[in-house]
Amino acid sequence: MEVAVGRMLAPVHSDWAMIDTRATGALAIADPCLADRQRLAAELRAAADVSVFAASSLHEFPRIEPEHLWGLVLAPGAEEVMTMLTRAGELYGSPRTVIIGYLPAVAAFAAARMGAEAFLPKPVTGQQVLAILRSRENRSCAGPLPTLARAEWEYLHAVLDQCGGNRSEAARRLGIHRSVLQRKLGRHPPTR
Repeated sequence: MEVAVGRMLAPVHSDWAMIDTRATGALAIADPCLADRQRLAAELRAAADVSVFAASSLHEFPRIEPEHLWGLVLAPGAEEVMTMLTRAGELYGSPRTVIIGYLPAVAAFAAARMGAEAFLPKPVTGQQVLAILRSRENRSCAGPLPTLARAEWEYLHAVLDQCGGNRSEAARRLGIHRSVLQRKLGRHPPTR
């Protein structure tokens, strides 16, 4: 089923606020994690006067005219970052793009070279995303960067989540011994 939204046709989807994008502009969120996607979409809808579209991938978005796309928030995996940015460029030209999630430094730098405005490690707030998209001159991360210990802790838990809690598989993917992973996971999360 499709519904007319502004000058575009959009399939009805529970995550989408059906608002005329010509009047307010559109902000698109592509995040495979349903809980993160819904939370961020709700925060952005409450804080910004834009239509917010949220889906698990770029392929699920309605056709948004590039001149009405205010910003794009992508949460790719490390292997998907280049593909997603290339696809976003094909669909929307060169939209203002914020990358969120857990990425190796190499992938984050590659995203920056391809035109991403910023990279923010999860969890991300709507205010952080808005600060980046509203700022024309500041093209760095909103807020302080996490410490290396905090980034490592978050990354270890992200890999563990991807492995369904299987610590042996997570250790294999990380290229470390299982006992090292056990020790690191046993620590309390760093405060910053």
